[in-house]
Amino acid sequence: MSYIGYFGDIVFMCSENFMLTPKDFEREGGSRWHDHKLLHRKPVSQFAGPDLEKVKFSIILSATHGINPEFQLKRLREIRDDGIILPLVINYQPITNNFWRLDSLREGKNYFSGSGNLIRSEADLTLTEYDDSNNVEAEFNLLYRVLGAIR
Repeated sequence: MSYIGYFGDIVFMCSENFMLTPKDFEREGGSRWHDHKLLHRKPVSQFAGPDLEKVKFSIILSATHGINPEFQLKRLREIRDDGIILPLVINYQPITNNFWRLDSLREGKNYFSGSGNLIRSEADLTLTEYDDSNNVEAEFNLLYRVLGAIR
């Protein structure tokens, strides 16, 4: 059995009877800049910090590979629709130190059995890093509630 990683409780691995692996894995990152306009001069650029990372990949959900496509798609829809934040690990290493949100899920290339059961589907996932280190607003609200109660 070959372990690849996981996104929450969706485990990527490959064995003789089971295969769920990411394919076409893409990672994108950037930086944030603000341009301040000046009269009669070029704008002045100010670095505002790194942007959130994004990853895109596809997974093939196939009954012939030991996967229940309906169950996995239902779970992915729940993660997306409920705003569940999960770790993303590939090769025993988290992609970043933060968790990830599932921004979009595209289901396609579906094949059904003669009885109407989904036997194969390809899911395209787009994930965005979720940085929960910014707690300024939460601290302000707590401070406001405490100080507001003192008045």
